[in-house]
Amino acid sequence: MKKLTIAFFVCFFGCAQAQAEAVTVPPLKPAAPVDLQAAQPSPPVPAVASTQASTTPAPAPASTVAVATPAAPAAAPISAPALRRAKPAKAEASPDAVDGYKYPPARAAAEKSTQWANLNNAMVSGGENGRVSVIFGQSVPKIGCAYLRVCSVELEAGETVNKVDAGDPVRWSITPSIVGEGTGKTVYVVIKPKSDEPGLFTNVKIATNRRMYDIDIFSVTGERFVRQIAFTYPENDQRQWEAQRAAMAKEEAVVTAQLPALSVDKLNFNYSVDGDYPHRPVRVFDDTAKTYVQMGADFRTQEAPVLVLIDADGKEQLVNYRLKNGYYMVDKIFSKAALIVGVGGSQQKVLITRAQACAKRSLFGSCVAE
Repeated sequence: MKKLTIAFFVCFFGCAQAQAEAVTVPPLKPAAPVDLQAAQPSPPVPAVASTQASTTPAPAPASTVAVATPAAPAAAPISAPALRRAKPAKAEASPDAVDGYKYPPARAAAEKSTQWANLNNAMVSGGENGRVSVIFGQSVPKIGCAYLRVCSVELEAGETVNKVDAGDPVRWSITPSIVGEGTGKTVYVVIKPKSDEPGLFTNVKIATNRRMYDIDIFSVTGERFVRQIAFTYPENDQRQWEAQRAAMAKEEAVVTAQLPALSVDKLNFNYSVDGDYPHRPVRVFDDTAKTYVQMGADFRTQEAPVLVLIDADGKEQLVNYRLKNGYYMVDKIFSKAALIVGVGGSQQKVLITRAQACAKRSLFGSCVAE
């Protein structure tokens, strides 16, 4: 019995000493908290230290305690920005794909065309019969037409329509109307909406034998709408000035190419011109066979005088002549002639006298005093 009691106490004190030594093991440091939202969850670490501390009576080696410490995790935590960069980016809308335009040059061209169409350079001006006028080519006219009303586009007189194209031919009626005839014929393009729906918008292209018209039309409500629109054409003013300059140059030019071939050494310019007729000849000469009387540049706009010969007795005689390109061409050499305009007291007369033949002439046919 005593042996059993002694063995019990020996075992009791030995186990107590072992437990005391186990308790003296330095406590494990708690692991650093892990941000579960910023990093992926790491696999759980088995609690080796706690199991050994509770089941093993012997003290755990230092290496075993170090392994159980989760101070050095197996994988470094991944930050949130790195995760976002790793994910495939969503396809964002390209700034070039605006209003269906994929390519920048195409969109830029559309923007410039729209800016020109909406320019305010061609402001309207009023006219007769409720007509408003705009300058052709400065911008795109905007015409507001009302349901059950008629709008009309007046083209230039003499202009012929080849084709009319409308963006919405279903809800818009576009028909021709002709006023006048011949060279004064004027075409009107009649436009009206078929629906009473306001805000219908489209454009019309009118191709003629002279130009292409581009017009925007839209439907409105009420009584305020465009009844008639016309155009002014700056190029017509330019053409009129060019025609005027060409006519002046033609009148001022001395026409000699259509005259017979003349020899300079045979020309005689020794003629005198006297009289009160304002449109006097500018030059008179002969080639020893015919006499030429050249009139001024304004001769074509004036009444043509009658050319007669004056004999030695001062009587007037008819003579054959031709009037061509401002020249009186007489088929003979005369000593004296007259250009007569009017009759009676309102008669105007210019006398043309041929001087006596001179013995010596200059290079241009004029007499040179000896």
